[in-house]
Amino acid sequence: MLNLDKIGEVELQTTYYNAILSEIIANRNIALRWANKSSSEEESDIQPDAFISTLIQHDFGEVKPGNSSTTKNFVCTDILRLGISSKRAIYKWHLSGCLSFMINGFYISFFVVRKQNKHLYTMTEIGAMAVASSPSELHSFASLKNLNMLSHIGHCL
Repeated sequence: MLNLDKIGEVELQTTYYNAILSEIIANRNIALRWANKSSSEEESDIQPDAFISTLIQHDFGEVKPGNSSTTKNFVCTDILRLGISSKRAIYKWHLSGCLSFMINGFYISFFVVRKQNKHLYTMTEIGAMAVASSPSELHSFASLKNLNMLSHIGHCL
């Protein structure tokens, strides 16, 4: 059994999520970057763990290890940061919407932020799933339901 207290954000990003997320956003004009800092385009104190960008930054991600140090407050704060970063990107680049993801240990949630009118933005969870932490769990992860959801999320971009 994997000890979540010994796994950090970088190990989660590189070992478990990079391959999945890179395939979801696969496009020769789009790149996934695990920067963990503010983009040069955004003068802000908000620093998402990941960027999905073309020439402009338009999608964001946050990662928490999901261990005993991860509290509900930290996760909620990161989701709020995703919403704020997405709203700013929509406003700045006149986008119709923005995709975000929140990783909490071996659980990932996907969100879409859309501008409804001049002063109203909505953030909707469009999918969530548990990710296999070991080869013995791959059979439950690679279900038709999960694969269909990942395909749907890939088409949201």
